Amino acid sequence: MRFNKFALAGLAVCGSVLLAGCGGGGGDDSSPVAQEDLTVKIDPTTGRNTMASILGQNFEFANGIPALGTTGNTSLKFTGNAAKPDFAITSGANSASGSVTYGSCIFTTSQSTFAAGHPLAVGQVSIVNDCWLKAFVVGRLADAITFDADVAFGLNGVFSKLIKMPTYIRPNGMVFVNGVGIGSVPVVTPTGATGSGS
Repeated sequence: MRFNKFALAGLAVCGSVLLAGCGGGGGDDSSPVAQEDLTVKIDPTTGRNTMASILGQNFEFANGIPALGTTGNTSLKFTGNAAKPDFAITSGANSASGSVTYGSCIFTTSQSTFAAGHPLAVGQVSIVNDCWLKAFVVGRLADAITFDADVAFGLNGVFSKLIKMPTYIRPNGMVFVNGVGIGSVPVVTPTGATGSGS
């Protein structure tokens, strides 16, 4: 019988510890949740911050970027100064580089192995009216805690393969990618949340 009393006492202590660890009364349950993914159109207003969040990232387009005249697998990377970034693009045996200005995205090629007349040949200026960054954050907690979000870059409706990037959402819905605030999404506190405070 003495064994049973000790065992029951131990179970009672363990049970209280487990309950404390389950978040009863914790704040997580009351954190708002993102209601939409974030899609930012890159333009003179949003361009600098949005581009700053993705400098150095390599975006792969499995079927090319029609707006820039490529077919087949194409890689695109932005580097340098977010106010006027450089771009580097490779497709098959050809590559090109140059600078980008915003309005939406304007690619000016300064070096290239693409043939004359191609949209990415030396001296060509390619204006892409629909230039987007999309971060898949719907359903994520807006608690300012970093998580890896799927992110894609889009040109005239053609989006790159998804890449993972460190992301967090503040309770007011502001989304930060790579530490840079790039836009906001609507958030809502889940029904029946039990966190402390109201």
